[in-house]
This record gives sequence, C-alpha cells and structure tokens, in this order.
Amino acid sequence: MNKGIKSFGGYLLAKEFDTIQRVPDLPQELGIMASGSILSLRGEKRISVFARDIDAVRFEIGRVVPDDINHLITQTRGDIKSPEFLNYEFNEENISEHFTEVREFGQKELGKAQYTTFDFSRYLKTEKETNRGMFFLKVESWDQKNKKTTGREINA
Repeated sequence: MNKGIKSFGGYLLAKEFDTIQRVPDLPQELGIMASGSILSLRGEKRISVFARDIDAVRFEIGRVVPDDINHLITQTRGDIKSPEFLNYEFNEENISEHFTEVREFGQKELGKAQYTTFDFSRYLKTEKETNRGMFFLKVESWDQKNKKTTGREINA
C-alpha cells in the first residue's frame, strides 16, 4: 500500500506498507442440504449431503421399530429433530434396526464442494408396512483406509 492512503476517520498512512500473509486452508466441511426433511412415500426418498475436503462419508441409519415409537416419545426430551434420551442405558440402539453404508467421493479438488445423496428407498422396500417409519441418520467423515471417523459428524 502506498504512502498517503486515507483510512476511515481521516488517518493517513505514514509510510509504504508491504507484507505477505499466509492464508489458512479452507476447513473440512460436512452438511445435510435439507436437514429435518420429511420424505414422502411417493417420489424420491433421498437426502443430499455436501462435503468439502473429505474423502469419504459413512452413513449410520437406525430405523425405529414401529412398535417402539412410544419408547422414543416417553424416553426422550427436546424436539423431534434432536431427541435427547433421559436414561444413559437406553438410547436409539434399543429401539431401532441399524445399517451402515460408506460412500467414497471421487477425485477431490481442494476447497471445492462435493455432493452425494443417501437413498432411503432400499430401507423402505418391503412387503410389510411395519418397516416404514422414522429413522435416525448420522453422517460422518470417514477414513476408508484406517476404517475410522475423521471427526466431522451430523445427526439428523
């Protein structure tokens, strides 16, 4: 910046200013694009997920057993978007069936967002009406090589 530049308040730069600053990398990011969505029984049954600088994501799905929805209501507090279980020995694992899926992103470009979708339809396709219903969904960044989470997580 050249000497004499006027700043807010009328102050003048007394001498030339020249510097180089290191800019930090963009942070890893993971998110659900329409959090809290209700999926209709007609049409697509997908939730879109975006990620930045993440190699893979793991989806943990818990389908609430219809006979246990009453336990979800009586054993939690808070809102339905993020229920908080009252008893440390009783949680979503006691009232739901569990499934996991890992999805790798293709070649990533640093700082560029990538998108994928999670399709619930395979968990709804059944002759029994009892397998439809409520789901717990956790999306987390995943290290496919070491088979462990890398710290980013979203619950829906």
